[in-house]
Amino acid sequence: MQPLITIICPFTRPWAVDRWVENLESTGLDKERTNLCFIIDCDEPRILRSLKKLQGYRSFDYIMNRDNQPNEVRIAIRRERIATVMNQFKELIEKTDGEIIIGLEDDTVFEGADFSRLYKMVELDDEVGFVEGVQCGRWGVKMLGVWKIDNVKEPRRIETLLPSDGYEEIDGGGYYGFATRRELFIEHDHKWSGEVYGPDVAYGVALRQKGYRCFVDWETVFDHNDHNVLIRADENVTKIVYSLSEDNSWQRTDYENTPSN
Repeated sequence: MQPLITIICPFTRPWAVDRWVENLESTGLDKERTNLCFIIDCDEPRILRSLKKLQGYRSFDYIMNRDNQPNEVRIAIRRERIATVMNQFKELIEKTDGEIIIGLEDDTVFEGADFSRLYKMVELDDEVGFVEGVQCGRWGVKMLGVWKIDNVKEPRRIETLLPSDGYEEIDGGGYYGFATRRELFIEHDHKWSGEVYGPDVAYGVALRQKGYRCFVDWETVFDHNDHNVLIRADENVTKIVYSLSEDNSWQRTDYENTPSN
């Protein structure tokens, strides 16, 4: 039987919402055991109208931040806002009885996704705090949101991974498609403090520092919707490496992956 689940997703993109709704309906989740929590982080009633097409779920709740104007250009402002919204979700999550949180983003394409591949590890193993799927970023470099760190307490090297298979242990991932335990998400202070990675990776790092394990499932692949042009997580990606230099500044190096034919 499916555990009690709470789906969370922030929305700012009206052009993406109808596809997202169709994707959710295609997953085969047990509606009677699935809560829905949405934050519409702008004054956009069209998004709410589309989300209200989702019927028959265990619960449906939302917040609309009418005063916010989304900023997709300045990365620092964007990361700070993501953290704010993730903390805001706690108010909605506490109203539900979901044992497992599944987090998605409005530009994640997940048609027919089998979310049990993510939530079962969290459900069955108390040491597992976070399991994500795979998606490409779209901010200048095509890289995977899958991160490893040499030392989560005193990092000196941080890198993204190249495609593999099965489940692989990681140190942080993305908010684009993940499963975590309810109490871990609520207890965490989601924030961005100027790290080279965002508040999503910081969540995984914080769990690792507490002794929890984080994983990526290479078989759960999400497309990234860029105004209905889909960016696919394939082998043609770039590995990003951040290294701490002697003057304590982070230096970035990019390595293009060229798969052999």
